[in-house]
Amino acid sequence: MRETLHLAMTALSAYVLCGVVYFVQVLPRMLRYRLVERMPHVDASLLLIRGEFDATSPRRFHSRLVAVARHARRWEIRGASHSIINAHAVGAADLIVRHADDALGQRGRVPAEQAAVPPPPHAGIGVVVSALRERFSEWFSALRGDEAGVERAKERHARILWRAYSRSGSDPRRGQKP
Repeated sequence: MRETLHLAMTALSAYVLCGVVYFVQVLPRMLRYRLVERMPHVDASLLLIRGEFDATSPRRFHSRLVAVARHARRWEIRGASHSIINAHAVGAADLIVRHADDALGQRGRVPAEQAAVPPPPHAGIGVVVSALRERFSEWFSALRGDEAGVERAKERHARILWRAYSRSGSDPRRGQKP
């Protein structure tokens, strides 16, 4: 309930794309997977990030995971809900980089204002229409079982978003205009 309309629509479109059958098959297995039992077997240093209002990943659960892990950090983004990777990607990326550099405390909280993704500086109605067109192309390709079409639509969608956020408009992989 605390996600933005954009994130709610993104999630809803993903659910439509995956279909009910996918959730009927995958969700029960996912819920049976016992992270608490497997966490002690992980050798890597772990970073657990959650949103303050994430009902599907409560603070208490993160505390249990950290308690059984060999080496884990627990961080929270204030004011955030479940979709931190989308709505608070700036903060999540900063935490991940600091974790990888071993420059992050064991636990803490990041203000939502520091973590939030700013609005795209180069977006307008044309960007929205283009992004929606590629999302529909992805859905129709998925309905036809055309995995290559899904891949092409996702790549075009990513390029549209890149141009909306990028000052140069260059291709992130080649340093050229897409």
